[in-house]
Amino acid sequence: MYRKEKPINFQGSASAINNNLSIGIQSDKDRLHYAIVHKSVVNVITASLDGKSVSTRQVACKEQASVASCVVIQAKIVKVAERLILVVTSQKGIHIYEVEGLLLLYAFSLPQPESTHTCTLARGIAVLLDNVVCIGTYEGHVLILSVPSKGNNIELVETLRFHTYPIAALDGVGECLVVADEKGELSVWSAGQPFTRTNRGVAGTSSDCVTSLALCANNLIACSTSSGAIRLLCVETCNVLAQIDGHARCITSLSSAPKSGLILSTSEDCMVRVWRVMRNKTDIEVELVFSEHVADTMLQGSSFLSPNGKAFALTAYDSSKLLFYFSQ
Repeated sequence: MYRKEKPINFQGSASAINNNLSIGIQSDKDRLHYAIVHKSVVNVITASLDGKSVSTRQVACKEQASVASCVVIQAKIVKVAERLILVVTSQKGIHIYEVEGLLLLYAFSLPQPESTHTCTLARGIAVLLDNVVCIGTYEGHVLILSVPSKGNNIELVETLRFHTYPIAALDGVGECLVVADEKGELSVWSAGQPFTRTNRGVAGTSSDCVTSLALCANNLIACSTSSGAIRLLCVETCNVLAQIDGHARCITSLSSAPKSGLILSTSEDCMVRVWRVMRNKTDIEVELVFSEHVADTMLQGSSFLSPNGKAFALTAYDSSKLLFYFSQ
């Protein structure tokens, strides 16, 4: 179904962290932007749609009022208020840049940990309502940021306090936000003033942690775990409707193509797989449509390039190549 195409080489490499690839499309300028984390920097790649023009730069993440760098946990390119921005979370806080990382728009330092926490971090990034960015923290909180269409007047407007374990992953579509913590507890929220929690459920355990989640077509939540399973839950009830034992080791990333019902998964077992999920009123049908062993690589990030799932990109630990697959 997919064939491997020419990769893009970039400066540095990819760290061994989950969901280590983010893609943003700037259609008005015929550009694609990629963000890949390496230790305390984010590799930002800008390429033309035909791949003939490629530029790379490294964005260093540093503490406020300090020259010391901090370890980056996640970087995500998101579209808010009709513009692309780069959201970076680290062990110390949150930084938001314009998409190529040239201009810092916002910085937020996490509070010092209490005795119940051994470290600090921010993890999980989602966008709602076109102008709201949601970010998870080590305290189990979700920070709600309002982003204007121009300028850097980004405001923290609300903090969601429900989870008691560090946030593991977030995803959002429209007004719906889904949050998973390290214990496997799941919560679903509806955006508003204030946000309202509409449901809760369980997608994993403390020994089978949630590593990634994606909101999919047909009101489904896909949650991957450290055991190699993908659990499909209903948004309205948070009940587990199906489980795919898709990989032999920890799943490192998920990506959804909502227009085609496809789910992309990568794992430490060096496998990349594409699943088609179909749902009717009573049943869920899952079909494996593509599977490939990427030799001698520990895959760390994946993302479809479009909502129809016609192409996707991959990153691998300690590799400076951005891999591409296109449908045949």
